[in-house]
Amino acid sequence: MHLLCALATDAGYDMPMEPEGIFLSAMAQAARAAFRSRSLGERRGLIPDFVLKRLNPPGLGDVKCQRVTKEVRKCNVPGQAMKRREVQVDYAMRVKLHKYDREYCGWRGARFGGPLCTKLGEFGRVKGFIFGPWGVSADLKWLVNQMATAKAAKSWRLSGARNASDAKRVFAATMRRRIGVTMVREQARLKFDRIEIMLNGNRSHAAAQFHGQQNMQQDQEDYYNRHGPQGFSGGRGDGRRYRGR
Repeated sequence: MHLLCALATDAGYDMPMEPEGIFLSAMAQAARAAFRSRSLGERRGLIPDFVLKRLNPPGLGDVKCQRVTKEVRKCNVPGQAMKRREVQVDYAMRVKLHKYDREYCGWRGARFGGPLCTKLGEFGRVKGFIFGPWGVSADLKWLVNQMATAKAAKSWRLSGARNASDAKRVFAATMRRRIGVTMVREQARLKFDRIEIMLNGNRSHAAAQFHGQQNMQQDQEDYYNRHGPQGFSGGRGDGRRYRGR
């Protein structure tokens, strides 16, 4: 998710991440206060991953993973499981909002007819930016194309391309490569973490801290390799924010 946000920011594509207040306007003041008193994990169901402001009207997008299940293995048509997962993203968001409609807004009418679900309808279908073991969703491919178009329109001359169309192809290929490398790396990292839990149980807090430090070190090295010896400054001393001078 953070990689998509970084790519969108670099391309100048307006796509805010995790806008918390997007549905709060549909709540009464008392319900809004009760909702904000809940923990972040409980509020996360009401927070989409991205708002696609360049669409008319603006749209929503959620990042998900495609797990390898028996149903997925039975899909003989290429991409069938991914298309099914895309549909599930929109439906799952509506189910969550219907639950919050009943809990916070006192809605007792027809299903998906409450104020939060009505607000969701203004954005159209929630796009599923899905990563899976055999590829990515059509919505994610569409997003990469949109970001590459925006970046080409902004900086095709500075990139040395002959025109915006040539620059778009190069930018899209670069984005796909970065997304693919991140997918493979994080999948391997997840497997190693699960193996650790299987062998040593969920008791190894020190091991989790060690892997967190390793991940931070890897992120710092990746940043250095991309931007050169600009130095790290600012942040909280844990490598989470870098500013090149």
